[in-house]
This record gives sequence, structure tokens and C-alpha cells, in this order.
Amino acid sequence: MVHAGVTGDWAGKIMLAFRDGRLVAVGTATAPPRSPAGASVGMSFAELEEIYGRRGELISNDAGDATAYLVRFGSRVELFTGHPIRSGVGWFEAGRADFVERGFRQGRSC
Repeated sequence: MVHAGVTGDWAGKIMLAFRDGRLVAVGTATAPPRSPAGASVGMSFAELEEIYGRRGELISNDAGDATAYLVRFGSRVELFTGHPIRSGVGWFEAGRADFVERGFRQGRSC
């Protein structure tokens, strides 16, 4: 797996993850960007539930020491994880479920 930053207007705002030469996830700790539904870093998990309703769910990692909000879209997901020093979303990542969700559950997410 390779992580890469970007240049230009998005420099320092998004991180790209590649596996076997293919883009598997895009993540950010800033707002914007926003998800297509309007969710972003800085929101509360309650706000995410208002936006996504039954499409999303709160999940825990395998160790049981971290919580995230997960929205599935077929083989892809949006994952919103907590912030280390304040409540609410600190990281937003979208990509392949087999990479993003598994990484969070196994403790390898960004």
C-alpha cells in the first residue's frame, strides 16, 4: 500500500491510498471536502445520522476502543472516524470497503 498527498488547491487537504497501483481510498482531516450527501469533518455523529438515516451505522473496531460512522454504497464505503482531542468527526475516508472498513476494524486506518 502507498499513501500519497496531492498538490495544487488540495495540497495538505486530502490523502490518496493506492494498492497494487490502483486508487483504493481518499481521506481528509479538513472541511471541505464534503461527501456527496453534505457530511464533513467537524460534524457530530448525531449530524451524520440526520444526514444518512438508515443508510449509515455506528461501528466499532475489533479492539473495541474506537467508534466510526459507516455508510455503504455497494462495494464502496464512506467512513467517518473520531477526533483525538474533541468530539465529532476528525477523519473522513471514502473508498473500497475491503480496504477502508477492514483497515478501521483492524486498526490500520489513518
